[in-house]
Amino acid sequence: MSRLRRALKFTFAQEYGSQLLQFVSVVILSRLLTPAEIGTFSVAAAVLFLASALRTYGVAQYIVRERELTGEKIRQATAVVFLMAWGLGTLIVVLAPLFADFYGEPGLQRIFWLTAFGFVLTPFIAVPYACLQREMQFDKTIRVRYCAALTQVVVSIGLAYDGYGYMSLAWGVTVGACTECIVVNIYRPSYAPWWPTFAGCRRIFAFGTYTGLTNVLERFSEGVPDLVLGRVTGMADVGVFSRGFGVVMLFTRVVTLAVKPVILPHFSRAHQAGEGLSEIYLRAVQYQTALAWPFFACFAVCTLPIVRILYGDQWDSSVILAQVLVVFGLAQAVYCYSNEALVAVGWVKPLLATETSMFFLRMLCVFIGAVSGGTLGAASGLAVAAAIEGTVRSCVVANALGFDVLRWLRFVWASGAVALTVAVVSKSTSQLALRYAPDNMWVQAVFVAGSGAMTWFAALFVFRHPLYAEVVAAMAHIRRTALGQSG
Repeated sequence: MSRLRRALKFTFAQEYGSQLLQFVSVVILSRLLTPAEIGTFSVAAAVLFLASALRTYGVAQYIVRERELTGEKIRQATAVVFLMAWGLGTLIVVLAPLFADFYGEPGLQRIFWLTAFGFVLTPFIAVPYACLQREMQFDKTIRVRYCAALTQVVVSIGLAYDGYGYMSLAWGVTVGACTECIVVNIYRPSYAPWWPTFAGCRRIFAFGTYTGLTNVLERFSEGVPDLVLGRVTGMADVGVFSRGFGVVMLFTRVVTLAVKPVILPHFSRAHQAGEGLSEIYLRAVQYQTALAWPFFACFAVCTLPIVRILYGDQWDSSVILAQVLVVFGLAQAVYCYSNEALVAVGWVKPLLATETSMFFLRMLCVFIGAVSGGTLGAASGLAVAAAIEGTVRSCVVANALGFDVLRWLRFVWASGAVALTVAVVSKSTSQLALRYAPDNMWVQAVFVAGSGAMTWFAALFVFRHPLYAEVVAAMAHIRRTALGQSG
């Protein structure tokens, strides 16, 4: 557990630092770029996001999960990444004009041609990074991420200020990838060879067929709204939707992405050691819902102040979208670690089947919503799909790990009680703030967030949630560290 806590400390620091940089970038770029420019890049990013999941073809999970990792196996894994990444990069360059014609936006071609260079670097990034994750050397991965994120933000903001429009974002991504490639290879483990071998890599392809396709569908599902809206309504609506969805995803970026790098190695080690994974998984869900559900309860009542503070009043139309998409955030908290649990126990085939069905469900719901109701319809469709998805994925992982619904409820009921308490107090505080400071967005946001945080901590204690002890221990550690430094 001490090793897990140490790893979490580094991954939280990594994600918080990266997301702070991204947060500053979003706030500034939202004022430098128009909704149409952001929408154009969002469509391109959705396609690139999909390709980025396929280009490693499950190699990262293979390296982390493999019981006996040898230099020969790493060379075979590198060969798989070479084939997939360079092949996809070439395909993106070739198909770029067709994408531009399909969406009626010539700028997409320029974005694809520039960002395709990142696929050339993928074999030299993905393999050593996965080796560092396997060894849980997150003190090194944090430096890799910081350097890449800082470079991307500086380049994007600088070029946007200079009038490069959506291409400023493309240049930021490309230069960030170059920086990541340089830094990660400074920390490349000595046992990880550089060059590939194509002999015997069929076994990795077999593993990647399931995990790689699962990653593709997972990433593709995240980009479905942008791709559908870009075709059905236009780039400006994509920009508005991406801002509404982006503010909802703040929690995912701040918390979930910090835990994700640790979860698969932790689950895999526990399973290989013969420990009961169901208890570990349910505890992770218990902590996740205790953080996510109260967050979204508080967020739902002060969406307008948050959007105004982050993006400015030109994005007010994204407020209603964000409020609808709160359902997505609530549902995602229930199943966000289900894929890692299924990979850890070797349930890659059922995982692929689940991911495929959920992808088509999300595509159908978003398409019907977008055609019938534009951006609001697409947001509603995504919310409905997420609610169904949470139920289905929970049933699949329950079957894999051997727990029932009643046991799941025993773990999450306290999280629901905490969230309901936070929602009631946040709503009351919001009404007071609107009465005394109707035009001051900062006062409204601070009042609601402050009361929500205090209520959350008190409710954890009242309902005897296990997270309370972890929070108290973390606060004590911070206090000891601060006193030690001051002394």
